[in-house]
Amino acid sequence: LEDLGPVSTPSLPGAGRADAPHRQAKVTLSWPLANLGPSLPNLLATVVGNLFELKYFSGLRLVDLRLPPAFAAAYPGPRFGVTGTRTLSGVHGRPLIGTIIKPSVGLSAEDTAMMVADLCAAGIDFIKDDELQGDGPACPFTARVDAVMRVINAHADKTGKRVMFAFNLTGEVDEKRTRHDHAEPCGKRRFVDGETSQQHRGHQGHFGREAGVVFEGPPIGQCRQRKHPHRHDREQ
Repeated sequence: LEDLGPVSTPSLPGAGRADAPHRQAKVTLSWPLANLGPSLPNLLATVVGNLFELKYFSGLRLVDLRLPPAFAAAYPGPRFGVTGTRTLSGVHGRPLIGTIIKPSVGLSAEDTAMMVADLCAAGIDFIKDDELQGDGPACPFTARVDAVMRVINAHADKTGKRVMFAFNLTGEVDEKRTRHDHAEPCGKRRFVDGETSQQHRGHQGHFGREAGVVFEGPPIGQCRQRKHPHRHDREQ
């Protein structure tokens, strides 16, 4: 424990009693691997679980984390990575040019396919569903996949270039499996898994090690976890 001395106010406005004495400290904690095993969901529950709501602290911030080699062995990294993604996309020696379908919601499956056709004609390399575009009644997942892949396959037959599309299959585990199985045979593509990092890692073994496609996990919720009134001051 490194005592940083007294402070005049709580770390977070409104936390604790403003008239009570407050001190700041930098604390290093450690847990044996036997407590949680090489599991990222269990790790997150341990280091950023209910510690932040303990009444003894007006504010906590995780500033560093060191993991033993067992985690690297359990989570060897992306199955495809940059090299595999370039191989699937057929793009080498230059940046991949991509875009996200906008508006994020409101387009029908056929409207989405029409926009994809324009983007393919413009020479795009990959296209991505917005995280908000899941399986809504206005644009169901299966209808969107079928309409979009008709356009992409027709463009590939005409030009020889198959544009990569990232379909958002976010949902319950059984829903994600069904959506994956519907889209996977349609040609090379990516999948967006718009879960929080904890949920996404928990499903990694169920999909990422079995599927023959690229999975993408956008950092949903990370800004919420990183917001702090003194964040920038402390980083300086």
